[in-house]
Order: sequence, then C-alpha cells, then structure tokens
Amino acid sequence: MDDTDGYDSADGPRLAALLIDMVSALFAAAHHVSLSHLHRLFQQDGTSVAAWIRDQRLDRARRDLVGTTSIGAIAVRWGFRDAAEFSRVFRREFGLAPREYRSAAQASGVGPRGAPRR
Repeated sequence: MDDTDGYDSADGPRLAALLIDMVSALFAAAHHVSLSHLHRLFQQDGTSVAAWIRDQRLDRARRDLVGTTSIGAIAVRWGFRDAAEFSRVFRREFGLAPREYRSAAQASGVGPRGAPRR
C-alpha cells in the first residue's frame, strides 16, 4: 500500500468498489451475518451498504465544517478525492456548497448536527 506509483485517478472507481466490498465483508463478519444477508437488510430499508457508508462520511464531514479545519483537509479526512469532488457531493446532498454551509452555520451558531437533509 505504500507504493502508490502504480495507481492513477482512472483506478479510483475500481478501488472504491473493492473498498466497499471489503468493508461490507468486515461489517457482516463483525455482526455474524452473511454478506448476502447484510445486503438484504440494507435493501429492505431502501438503501445499500455503499450508500450508508457515503452518508456516514458526509454527516461527519458536515459536522467538521462548523470548525476551522480547511475544507480540503475535511474532504481528504473523510475519503473524498479532493475538495472539488467533496463540494459536488455535499451540494447534491445538502443543497449548499461546504463553504456556504460553513458560513451559514457560523452566522447562525448552528451546532454539529447542522441543517436537515433535503
């Protein structure tokens, strides 16, 4: 894993899918259920393991935005390729760019839970 010279941005989707598969398998094993059962449980709730993980990352990133850490550092901390990708995903989910959310939260004194989802 230390040698990243063999990877480029085109490998991102394949590596992301592999990571989701690995996390799903670990999650299933930790809860003593099969991987297929885990996926069925999420499907019953109208979501997927990957979507749930993405939502968790976005929620934690949103909480971090009320602090002073740079948006780029928050994006990387929560597994986004860069601030631009994070901004697109965040805007699509919450209706505001991360910078707009931070400004609104600071102006209104909103705590870590922040604005409701769209």
